[in-house]
Amino acid sequence: MPTTSERSLVVPGAPETHFRGVKNCDVLFPKAVDQKIMSHSEHHEGDGGEGTISTYVVHPLDGGTITLKSLMEVYDETTYTYVISFQGDPRYTSLKFTVRFLPGPSADTSTLTWFSEYTPINGDTPAPDNLMDIVPHLFENFAPHAEAHLANEAQTVNI
Repeated sequence: MPTTSERSLVVPGAPETHFRGVKNCDVLFPKAVDQKIMSHSEHHEGDGGEGTISTYVVHPLDGGTITLKSLMEVYDETTYTYVISFQGDPRYTSLKFTVRFLPGPSADTSTLTWFSEYTPINGDTPAPDNLMDIVPHLFENFAPHAEAHLANEAQTVNI
């Protein structure tokens, strides 16, 4: 299975905030991301960790609309890494993203790293760069929404 090169970007927010927020990304992404990038998400089953199934309607930067069904394959709380596979892009028989949050260069920042593994339907199929390009947009404004959501969850539990 081919892979794309690993990319990285520094984003505001602590790694644990991003990672814990990912469990609720079907709720948080539509709040944190411009509708031009993602217009819909829907949770189907699971608690946000391994085994969770959701659907996302994304709009790659190069145009078009793709409805992707996702399966959270790995949600590793010790390394702040998750692996999510997608179905729905007709160009690939297999498409999987690995995303990791590391401490950033300054306080309350994270270094977001990601790459994809994919199996194209044929030799002329390009790498999924149009989907790779969406990832920075998912997390550039994610931390404040994740913090608010996590604080609300904590209050609900303490009541």
